[in-house]
Amino acid sequence: MPQDTIHLDPIALYNVLFELRMHADIKGKRRGLLIELRPQQLPVIILEPFDITVTSQVSQQQKPYQGQQAKLIRLWGRRRLSLLKRLLPHTDSVSVSLLGQGMPSYWTLKGKGFHFTFAMTGFSQANWSQSLNFDLLLPKRPLHNTLAASENLSDNGKATLNDSNNDSNDEHNSLSVSIKTLENTPSTLEDLVKSLSADASLTSVPVSHSQVQQWLLSGTQQGLIRYEMATQLYHYRPLSQVPLDMAQFAYHNEAEKQALI
Repeated sequence: MPQDTIHLDPIALYNVLFELRMHADIKGKRRGLLIELRPQQLPVIILEPFDITVTSQVSQQQKPYQGQQAKLIRLWGRRRLSLLKRLLPHTDSVSVSLLGQGMPSYWTLKGKGFHFTFAMTGFSQANWSQSLNFDLLLPKRPLHNTLAASENLSDNGKATLNDSNNDSNDEHNSLSVSIKTLENTPSTLEDLVKSLSADASLTSVPVSHSQVQQWLLSGTQQGLIRYEMATQLYHYRPLSQVPLDMAQFAYHNEAEKQALI
């Protein structure tokens, strides 16, 4: 999903946690965390309802916002950021990835020999993803480009594609080739596009950023690929020993299946 990424000095996050500790929430008042973004200016964090602004001095870690238009993004669940306080003494830089108003945000702390990514949803209910239907933002799972759960693993112990649809062998093999590339080494999107563009088995399939992103999304939905936000690397990390039967996940219920068919 589209996102805005800002970079903070660790002292900025410390100041946010300090102000939250010194100011208790007021019942009936706003309890959001406002992030004000202006092009080529340092981000400003505002604590509601006190209108306390938090910035940090210009440093190597603190960078101006690189977007093209000004934005005001409100986040909830700010008290959960206190879980990061023990990491702050060892942190050299903080980056925040923002998906939008009220959407999840990702706080990545980096230090010598470590990086830690904290996802803050802003919702306390366990079924927040289901109730908000975030999965509706994703494309439908393409059954013609999935790994077959009913088939056995190949001789080398890796999953194989379901080749029941013969419209395009290259299209069927695109996900398999992507996974095989990630098996050897984790890759960024740019490196993966270059690697797949040079692959002779994908000559009839357009290898573009959007196409590779679709393959990666398909692999992620099948529990085969994991994305690491701190390093922007895609990893091959299957959730199960055999591929999932994606036909069971194509529809939420029987009513949806009948409506789409």
